[in-house]
Amino acid sequence: MNAILVYYPFPLMKTNDSGSKVRPSNMINGFKEWGEDIEVYVIEGTSKERKEAFNKLEKSGKLNNVWFCYMEFQTIPFWLTDPNHLPLRPFLEISVMRKLKSLNIPLGIFYRDVYWKFDEFYKPDIKSKIVRFLHRLEEKILNQFSDVVFVPSEEIKEYVNVDKPMYSLPPAGEIKSFIKTKSHIPNGIYVGGITSKQYALSLLLSAYELLNEKNIKSQLTIICRSFEYNKLSSYMRKKLDKPYISVHHASGEDLNSFYQHADFGFVPLSKSTYGDFAVAVKIFEYLSFHLPIIATDCKAQSRIIKADRIGIIAEHTPESLKAAIEQMIEQKSYYAMEIPKVFEQKHTWKRRAEEVKLALIDKYIE
Repeated sequence: MNAILVYYPFPLMKTNDSGSKVRPSNMINGFKEWGEDIEVYVIEGTSKERKEAFNKLEKSGKLNNVWFCYMEFQTIPFWLTDPNHLPLRPFLEISVMRKLKSLNIPLGIFYRDVYWKFDEFYKPDIKSKIVRFLHRLEEKILNQFSDVVFVPSEEIKEYVNVDKPMYSLPPAGEIKSFIKTKSHIPNGIYVGGITSKQYALSLLLSAYELLNEKNIKSQLTIICRSFEYNKLSSYMRKKLDKPYISVHHASGEDLNSFYQHADFGFVPLSKSTYGDFAVAVKIFEYLSFHLPIIATDCKAQSRIIKADRIGIIAEHTPESLKAAIEQMIEQKSYYAMEIPKVFEQKHTWKRRAEEVKLALIDKYIE
């Protein structure tokens, strides 16, 4: 029997309350759902746990059954992923990758982010210099051992310095079973950060002020973390204190009831170099509940949304976003028919698992 090795050089999180935590466990589920006649070996945890698990797999002879290996790098270098962030076993992953190479097992590595290449994310101190040095070293190891490099979007490729085939593997969603609640007034939902400049919450609020200036045309539900809400200035809290806005704190399965009451979802990323190659997990979480998307015109998310006709793109102005909301309200019935079909055909985690196999076995590896 063929097997797939899924290797994560970090411990999996028990709660999926952020985009970076969603992908690992869902990719495992995608492989399991797709490979009905294929065994899935999963290695994750602390460096000690990973070493023991890989040694056990090797001694059992099961490595000889492995068809290909899917690995992910974290947002921090893999040497630092133990709870104390110390490089306790600095050569573990290199030895694992060397072993896979010696057995001619194709290796695809998902390279999550290149934020470390942007000065604005770092303080000019010694700690930052060390972390960035390790990221550069990690990128060289990525180039040395991978057969295919998976990245979140096409747009991020120019920032990844490797001489290997790169394959876009954006996030995905789960097929959900739910009953849609019809609302008298169209309800938009925003789930995400409210304090980071990366998310243009003030733009969204300004658009809703224009939209509901004379009468309420749409309600807005905002789901955010409570500690972020507590950090908001009095000015921002005043902007949120409107009869058409409700603010809630929820994550995981607790979000489901809010999605069921929504008609469309917002992804108002700020326009920037970083924003242009970002692809938010929440796009596909919205799609899981058959919600069309209203997003700002950052390159990666615009390309995906336009290509699959799963939403409307607005320029980074309140007037343009207001117009997009009005257009969405008019075309709501069209999206209600089309979104479920597109989502299940192209954007489930099972489909992402199939794309890994396509890249590693069918397309690049002869």
